[in-house]
Amino acid sequence: SLPFVENFEGPDRWTIENPDNGLTWRFDVAGGSNAGARAAVIEFYNYETTGQRDRLISPPLDFSGFEAPITLEFDYAYCRYLQPASTDSLIVYAARNCGQSLTRLRAFGENGQGAFATRLVNADYFTPEAGEWCHGTITAAVCPSLDLSAFAGQSGVQIVFESYNNYQNNLWLDNIRVRGA
Repeated sequence: SLPFVENFEGPDRWTIENPDNGLTWRFDVAGGSNAGARAAVIEFYNYETTGQRDRLISPPLDFSGFEAPITLEFDYAYCRYLQPASTDSLIVYAARNCGQSLTRLRAFGENGQGAFATRLVNADYFTPEAGEWCHGTITAAVCPSLDLSAFAGQSGVQIVFESYNNYQNNLWLDNIRVRGA
């Protein structure tokens, strides 16, 4: 039921899909997040090929008995490795029927202007510090708030974070919140 809050400090309840059996989402210590030390991270920095997709999938959520508005909010930290136009991406879906039916909510990627990056460039392995999250002040990045109202009254809804690697730097997620009326 709602509210659903995930700060990755407790037991890992998330499913990971890793089609290439290579690097994928994991849980590690991050600095500067609001509610603790651990966060989910995908190590784009260490990928040696581009185009890999990995999914971090929430446990099933029950929206039955809830009406609109239902919102998904999360904190993230992302840094580009180099300045060129390439970018890693984060695509957020809501899934029904055990992931058989995906609805794309939004795709994120850095345009070189600080639209998604919370720290613009770092040639080293990126682990965020205070001020380097979407709620920080280093760039114009804003923590997302996505509408899940289309799923009001349904049970078994899952949130899917899909990473798409283009060999830049690490992406961190923390403090995932789903709230309903």
